[in-house]
Amino acid sequence: MQSDESLIEEIKSGSQAAMEVLVKKHYKNIFGFTYRKVGDYHLAYDMTQEIFIKMMKSIASYNGQGKFQNWLLKLR
Repeated sequence: MQSDESLIEEIKSGSQAAMEVLVKKHYKNIFGFTYRKVGDYHLAYDMTQEIFIKMMKSIASYNGQGKFQNWLLKLR
């Protein structure tokens, strides 16, 4: 499996496939975290979608310091 950093570099170069891989790689953890915080399945689903939309819009600002998942969780 590719590292987050290599996937992010591919995304910055325009790879839609790398974006899909990165989302699939982190979706379950982000959804689980969000669901534990809000306690409502549908709300957690919507919030998870919003987090990944924000990720897509701001991926260029990820500078590689710290874990990508931590950066992703801060997008809430």
